[in-house]
Amino acid sequence: MLDLTENPKLVSIISLGFLHFFPLIYCSIVFFFIIIINRFISNINP
Repeated sequence: MLDLTENPKLVSIISLGFLHFFPLIYCSIVFFFIIIINRFISNINP
């Protein structure tokens, strides 16, 4: 297992990657929910 306290550069790379990927994951989840809600509404109102 990696010792993160000895390698602050690795910690910064991991945190930067997480900060870059988190908005992408959040946007994809929101987009997915919007599609599901739109299909649900269109099924109720033909």
